[in-house]
Amino acid sequence: MQKRPFREKIRCDNIKSLKLTNNFYFSMALSRNRIEIKQIGKGFILETTYISPENRKEYLAELKSRCKNLEG
Repeated sequence: MQKRPFREKIRCDNIKSLKLTNNFYFSMALSRNRIEIKQIGKGFILETTYISPENRKEYLAELKSRCKNLEG
């Protein structure tokens, strides 16, 4: 079963930072255990997207291996 009420495509070359987070900010993520994705070239409010994959540590590691433009 997949729970995907929202969908957005983010290209790896547009991602500037990734981090694990636990917060209650409004987002497409269905859980408060999230990955924060900051994008290049978007405004202050729109630059941050939160996602909540089932295996977030493994998902984060995979994203980091694919995204070469990450800061820090």
